[in-house]
Amino acid sequence: SLQHISIINDEEMAQRVAVPDQLPCKEGYEKKGCPNTFLASMVDGQKLNLAALERAARCIRTWDYTLRNFFDDCCAAFPELRLYVSQPCDALAHGPHGSSCRKPSKEKVTSSGRTTDDEFQRTVGALFAFFWLMRLDIDGKDGFCYGVDDSWKVKTVPTVVIPDTDKPFCKMSKAEKRFHFYTDGPWEAFEELLLDSGLWVKRHNGAIDTPKERVEAMLVLTAVHDIMKIEALIPIVQA
Repeated sequence: SLQHISIINDEEMAQRVAVPDQLPCKEGYEKKGCPNTFLASMVDGQKLNLAALERAARCIRTWDYTLRNFFDDCCAAFPELRLYVSQPCDALAHGPHGSSCRKPSKEKVTSSGRTTDDEFQRTVGALFAFFWLMRLDIDGKDGFCYGVDDSWKVKTVPTVVIPDTDKPFCKMSKAEKRFHFYTDGPWEAFEELLLDSGLWVKRHNGAIDTPKERVEAMLVLTAVHDIMKIEALIPIVQA
């Protein structure tokens, strides 16, 4: 199996978002013919919070709708995000239907070789990237390149001018990468992609509309697309 060692310094740890509580594991849960008893026990009774999803889609380009508001709505909308931190309880790790449930390694490694926490952070990062791209003409460029501070307030381009460099992007410092991408990133191509995908619809007066259903679909896809990398959730084909 793939092995992956995460080397994370204190600065990177401080930039990670808080991991949500895991979904309750129902001991003694039985569902005959289920390809993964553990997964079934976790999602039984869980529902999409439609109000939170609709709010995220509706407000994603609103001036006073912050990244923290968006994060809270996504966590409320998708109980699937809590599956990244889920572990089988003993009763389900060994049955009750024999091999119908897999127990993950102690390191909670996914099929990608990364830890489940890494995959959670990457999923949240993808959601945040989408948030900033949808707001490119508002504060998206700043947020995409510089992120937010401890109060979730958008950081802006530093006043200290960073000189041009001939170094390849991979050799630049973090500050140089951020400034280079802010000044020379393919922003027009991003806008064209948003328009071509129908996530942005430009009116005759230049105002931008965002079809709610299309934005909702993109949020759902982004939230759940890596769930099945978690070894404990992988279904087993039934005979």
